[in-house]
Amino acid sequence: VTTMGAAVITLTFPKLISAFGTGTAESLTVAAWRKIILIYMIPLTVIGIFRFLFIKENPDIDAGQQDLKLHLSDVWQMIKTNPYIWAYGFMIFAFQAIQNLGPNAYYFDYVVGSQDKMGTLSLFSYFLMPLLLLMPLLLRKFGASKLIIVSGFIALGGYVCNFFAGDKMSLLIVGAALTSLVTLPISYLGGVLQMNIFNSMPVV
Repeated sequence: VTTMGAAVITLTFPKLISAFGTGTAESLTVAAWRKIILIYMIPLTVIGIFRFLFIKENPDIDAGQQDLKLHLSDVWQMIKTNPYIWAYGFMIFAFQAIQNLGPNAYYFDYVVGSQDKMGTLSLFSYFLMPLLLLMPLLLRKFGASKLIIVSGFIALGGYVCNFFAGDKMSLLIVGAALTSLVTLPISYLGGVLQMNIFNSMPVV
């Protein structure tokens, strides 16, 4: 459900840039940016207020009330004794760096020449969302770490396609579909990997 909500914004944002400008983010005026912000801000604010008013918190799951406190010494002990946390940390760092740089916005402005096409590209990557239904089956068969490794090698082919794509939408679509295969497992299996890492810590 969260992914579907994010998909709405991912798909509509480039379309709005094209609607209020000439197809590139650089072409938008201050007034146009304000309109786009309001289009998202008003409904999202209403949703947030409704969640605050009508969805109650469950105090029974508050770790603080159960005297389960995390100390800095616990974190330091994990860093010293568990090498897997470093591998996981580097993986998340690389993943988040790529995600948060937002290179697509610049790429479609200066290479492809239209943000509208970026919305079209996002649409193809979301066709892979039904694969989430297979995630529990694949997780039981391969485990979280192997699933991420295999998807990473598949995604490598997608980045090769992007490297040679230029402004060719056909190659960009193939690249987006393949790179999405690594985005899904990392995004949704991070919690599983963390539990595996913490369970592998020696008892002291």
